[in-house]
Amino acid sequence: MRILLLILIIASGVKGLSQEIKGQIFDKEKGSTPFVKVYLISDSDTIKTEADIDGKFSFSNLSQSEYKIITSYVGYLPSDSIIELNSEDIFIELTIKVDSTKLPFNTADYAFNANTANRDILNDSISLLLLGGIVTRAITDEDSKFEEKYKVNFLSRGCIRLGEDNEAEYNKVMFEYLDKKYGKKWRKEVRKDVIGL
Repeated sequence: MRILLLILIIASGVKGLSQEIKGQIFDKEKGSTPFVKVYLISDSDTIKTEADIDGKFSFSNLSQSEYKIITSYVGYLPSDSIIELNSEDIFIELTIKVDSTKLPFNTADYAFNANTANRDILNDSISLLLLGGIVTRAITDEDSKFEEKYKVNFLSRGCIRLGEDNEAEYNKVMFEYLDKKYGKKWRKEVRKDVIGL
C-alpha cells in the first residue's frame, strides 16, 4: 500500500512538470496555415515541430516553466512569443504575417518554378521542396542540422499546387546554387524525399 501511495505521489508531482502546449497557426487573410515550422526554446533545449495540414501543432512532456515560441515559414515574417507554463496545458493561436520584402504573395498562391527559384536566391530565401501529400513529413533533428549548415529550408506543400508550378525545375535551380556554394557534399546529407534529386 505504501509503495502504491508513493507511486501516486511521484506521478502527481511529475504531471506538474510535464505539460503540453497545443496551438494553431493562422494567416489573417487566408485562415489556418499548414506546414509552418514551430520552435520551442528554453534555456536548456530547442524543440522543433511542424504544423499539420490544418495549421495545428503540439509539444508534450515539457518541464521548463518558460519557453520562447518562434514560427518560421517561407514568405512569412517569423513570430516570436514567450509562454509561461503553469499547472495546466496551454492552447495558443499564433497569427503570422506575409513578409512583403521577400515574397510578394502568400505561399499558397506562390508558383514554384525556375523564375521563383532565382528570385528566392536573390532574396536569400533558399528552400528545397519535398514530396507532398495530405500529411506533411516530419522534420527530424538531422534535418534541422542540415538546414542550419546549408542555410536552407525544407518545404512540404502538401496538396497545394498551381498551374505555373514546376517543383522539379524549382529544385533543380536550387541544386545548382547549392553545388556552386558548397560543392556536392550537401547531396550526401540531404533528405532523400527532395523532389528531383
